[in-house]
Amino acid sequence: MAVLQTLEDRFCVKSRLLGRLSGGIHRYLSEPKAVSVEEWVFIRLEDGMTRRIDAAPICEPGWVLDMAEERNRINVYLGIAPPQRELPLVADVLVQAR
Repeated sequence: MAVLQTLEDRFCVKSRLLGRLSGGIHRYLSEPKAVSVEEWVFIRLEDGMTRRIDAAPICEPGWVLDMAEERNRINVYLGIAPPQRELPLVADVLVQAR
């Protein structure tokens, strides 16, 4: 659902097209695979066939998504990962000694 929502929010994909794409996306996400820190996938416009982008060039219309970002979004939603992991350091803070 997170991937479909990203397609709808970011790329303005209409719901009737999402219905056609969801099967291919679901098959890809259901397959057992090693999860890596960086996982980019290509979703083919024609039928939703989803594959990992390795070295193979993309020669057809579709979308490229960062699945690691989608998994992080789901983890934050489920409460598994906090929404903020690191706080930026404040620059130019002076500490005066007495």
